[in-house]
Amino acid sequence: MTKTERIVMLLEWYVDVEAQGMRDGRSSDGEHLPLMSRAWNHPSYRELDRLLDLMRREQRHLYWHLSQTYLYSTKRRVLECPRCRSVVPSWYSGGYFHKHGNSNVAIVPKVVSVIHKDVRSNHVGRAIAWLEEQWIGEPFLPDELLAA
Repeated sequence: MTKTERIVMLLEWYVDVEAQGMRDGRSSDGEHLPLMSRAWNHPSYRELDRLLDLMRREQRHLYWHLSQTYLYSTKRRVLECPRCRSVVPSWYSGGYFHKHGNSNVAIVPKVVSVIHKDVRSNHVGRAIAWLEEQWIGEPFLPDELLAA
């Protein structure tokens, strides 16, 4: 996996790792102590978080395109054919199969991102290249993401 691919994977999981990574702890005097997950505390996520903050301050235009793609896009559930990857419209009434010649393939639910209409993929690519240039060391995936 290339450096760029690892950065993209970190970005794709960023919101989940940040939001779902909370776990409960207790301090020595019994008070509630929120703790972040091991994935969130991984050096690659710490570096990504640092660079996103830097990009937000220094490269606002690139940050907007990147954040609308990975951080602030909404999600929706669709039905997809696993063979040809075509998305079946929600109003489709042809059952739960997609025809491929004489065979039927079961369509499966999938969650997709709905990205703002003004986002330009070339700007997202430039933002990822900026992250790669600014990255100190090598990005590595936390063990929790390796299975993904």
